[in-house]
Amino acid sequence: KEKDATYAAALDAGLNVYDGKTEVVALAAYYRANAQERAGERVAAHDLAENYAARWPKAVGGHACRSLVSQMEKPEFSVATERTWSTPKTEIEVRSRNLSQIVFRIARASVDDVRENALLDNSFYRDNSKKICKNISTKLFGVRTWQVALDNPKDYEEHVAKFPIPTDLKPGHYVLLASMDKDFAKNDKVMRALSVTVTDLALAVVGDHGTLTGRVFRAESGRPAAGVTIEFWESGSRNSWKKTAEEKTREDGTFAFAKDRLYGFMRAVDGDHEVLSLGMLGAG
Repeated sequence: KEKDATYAAALDAGLNVYDGKTEVVALAAYYRANAQERAGERVAAHDLAENYAARWPKAVGGHACRSLVSQMEKPEFSVATERTWSTPKTEIEVRSRNLSQIVFRIARASVDDVRENALLDNSFYRDNSKKICKNISTKLFGVRTWQVALDNPKDYEEHVAKFPIPTDLKPGHYVLLASMDKDFAKNDKVMRALSVTVTDLALAVVGDHGTLTGRVFRAESGRPAAGVTIEFWESGSRNSWKKTAEEKTREDGTFAFAKDRLYGFMRAVDGDHEVLSLGMLGAG
């Protein structure tokens, strides 16, 4: 901290002595603004860099200041929610910077969409590329689109907001899309996508020595779910999937597959409600 203070004092002194006399001062302003941003003084950093970018637009330091301003003003956001929507208390968390609104769209996805498009694993969306999100937004049927306001006090900081999920969706698989713009199909801006399932089932799976065991619960009450159909799907060639086993849960919600199953996923089905395991082992 002492070195940072000395560094900042030296830059301030240079700005005071040489301000307006040489274009090098713009580079000093960039370094000073950079230091302010790292110290969390983002408004001061932005104002300083913006000032010298305007005063020395053709200087190296002026270009650097303009780049810093653009970086600080860039809109950014991320979206997180539980994979299974089983209670009205579930929320969508948005982390944003330099944004006043986000537009959500919930799109219905069939179990075939889930299998064929790798929606089963949320890692499919980790890069959240424009191409992937736009492809999903145009191919899947959008059930609902809505807009939420975000806190944007122009401080260039990240802000966190939580919003309730829609509570009247029918059971099934969905993709939650989030965008800066309401026109998803023509959108060239950043989009985010998450796979979610609306269900009253919760699935826990454990693998041990060639067997797979697990239990199905009612998600909101936590009570065991008896008589639920458990399907095991194995991967075939060319990203195809084949159901290779089927069981029913016992009174205590448990089930077991005796055969060795190396790669696949499970699907628990009870009427209109279903849930998929998150990959080979885990929970859904």
